[in-house]
Amino acid sequence: CFFDRECINREVGKGNLFFIFNCKETDLVYRNTVGKPVLDIKKINMKRLLKKTVTSYQMWISEANTIGRDLKYHRGNENHLMALYVIHEQFRYVFINASWVLTGEWVIDGNISDQQERIAKFNSVLGGTFDLDNIEDKEVLRKLDLARKAVQWGEEIEPLTAEIVESAYEKMQWLMSEVKTMYQQYAEQTKQIFKEYGNQ
Repeated sequence: CFFDRECINREVGKGNLFFIFNCKETDLVYRNTVGKPVLDIKKINMKRLLKKTVTSYQMWISEANTIGRDLKYHRGNENHLMALYVIHEQFRYVFINASWVLTGEWVIDGNISDQQERIAKFNSVLGGTFDLDNIEDKEVLRKLDLARKAVQWGEEIEPLTAEIVESAYEKMQWLMSEVKTMYQQYAEQTKQIFKEYGNQ
């Protein structure tokens, strides 16, 4: 959405904390010197906001976990292509989840490299999920995107290995943990912001 007052109120109503951190009464990247406040924290029910934030977080993590339910099957059958594709889709959903809070909007790009690049502008830890200066990380990221193209578009792909799948899986587990930590930290920071505004 275009970040106007109505959009901001709608997103905060869904539990989006981006605006709590990036808006004050008259600020949102730019300054609104006239008119109604962009965001009036004193009028927001913090407990309801955080409850909706948790609900949205859990929905996206549940999607990622649902997508991953066949991963054990594919890994057990050494279907490395499908295992890597499943992990790719899990990355996609977790990055979408993180982008909502970090950027204020859902970033629905199917390319994991592009999603990581965008998130890196807002969060260096999540943006460094794959170290692009590390040959192994770069290769895992490349193979994840190739697996998506092979499954979705029928493109040819070089043989994949159990090691690549395991590396991608470990990165996914790490990312899920980091996103959970980020949400927990944001919840605590939100409580502090509300406290500063006298709204608890």
